[in-house]
Amino acid sequence: MDRSKPTTAIPEPWSINTWQSKSIAQPIIYEDEDKLSKTLVQLAALPDLVPTQEIDQLCETLLFAARGQMFVVQGGDCAEAFHEITRPIVSGKRELLVAQAKTLSEGLGKPIIPIGRIAGQYSKPRSNCYETLSCGSRVNSYRGDNVNGPEKSERDPNPERLCVGYHLAAATLSMLRAESGQPRTEIERFTLPSSGVFTSHEALHLPLESTMTRFGYNTSAHMLWIGERTRQLDGGHVEYLRGVKNPVGVKLGPTTNPSDLIEMLDKLNPRGTVGKIILITRMGAKNVEDKLPALIREIKKSNHVPVWLCDPCHGNTVSTPSKVKTRIVEQMLEELKLTHLIHAENDSQLGGIHIEQTGEADVTECLDSYSQDLSQAQFPEYRTLCDPRLSKSQAMFLIREYVQFAKALAQEASQVETINLELVHGSKEQVLLKTAPGLALQV
Repeated sequence: MDRSKPTTAIPEPWSINTWQSKSIAQPIIYEDEDKLSKTLVQLAALPDLVPTQEIDQLCETLLFAARGQMFVVQGGDCAEAFHEITRPIVSGKRELLVAQAKTLSEGLGKPIIPIGRIAGQYSKPRSNCYETLSCGSRVNSYRGDNVNGPEKSERDPNPERLCVGYHLAAATLSMLRAESGQPRTEIERFTLPSSGVFTSHEALHLPLESTMTRFGYNTSAHMLWIGERTRQLDGGHVEYLRGVKNPVGVKLGPTTNPSDLIEMLDKLNPRGTVGKIILITRMGAKNVEDKLPALIREIKKSNHVPVWLCDPCHGNTVSTPSKVKTRIVEQMLEELKLTHLIHAENDSQLGGIHIEQTGEADVTECLDSYSQDLSQAQFPEYRTLCDPRLSKSQAMFLIREYVQFAKALAQEASQVETINLELVHGSKEQVLLKTAPGLALQV
């Protein structure tokens, strides 16, 4: 198929409920369906959580990120906890994103688009629907506070939690708006919403997502993403997300098939709108060199111009001998650097970073380096409800190291470009004298 032009196939009719005719990965089964229906009716009558004009605003800024003129930093909890929706914790998350955006902007020389995994990241996919607790009881896996609770007595999915999640998301947005202040520059007025950071979450709970969709906008968040476990081409999640006007992220692991990826983007973005799709690669440091280049090349042959983000977290999760899940910052930084290099080598560009992190300084869920023995590792403040998060200092370290690496590469590329220009207009001796005086003596 010639993909030099946008697809001309007429999409099938879409509504907020057409996903119901598709197979659903990671389904959430409620014992009382009537109770779920009544809860969704209540939610349908509540106001939008985010203004539709701010969703359009994010779409416009992501167009520039897709073209390399802006850069995205997306970060936050693996799963937000209801009991942590407090001013100190929410403020810490916001302050971390703001600090990361400042470091990236100063280092890369670009405006930054901050997007939080915040104000709605309450539902999670799991590898298994059930788990056996240490006491021997077999229970539903914890699926995020919107679905059930982490305690044994809370494991049955409860639809009333969806209303709690809505009101806590509204409270989070209220706190963010109160602390964001007025934009200080013209660029900030263009790139920042009223909450100071854009909000996002995984669009896992389709009954909730479709209920919060009004006139084509999912008004529960500025951006949504589809996970590695739910992006089946003929599945309900792709069907739902193909119709929303929000920017849509797609998580891509090492098993991603390049041709399947193009077929998915043709479904999610048939008009080929630049920046509509955010591709979030999560290959793992050991796989990225082998798997990512083929995806980039396939995208470049198509009409699609996505924003490429690197998620260096999910592909680098390891377990200690005592079965504690953790991540190693050095390994995450390795994947981030390799991803940047691979994009550069394939005439593409990394457009952002996606990180699981917390603004709390004392959290101990990830290890700093390979030198730490997993069998001896200690995690005195391991508080995540799901996957391990970078602490505030680790998250800032990752950003600073990436900026230094990207700047060094940019300077090196600039020097090479200067050399190539002078090879056209000057002699070999002149070039060497200007770029490496010591080498000129060897000519």
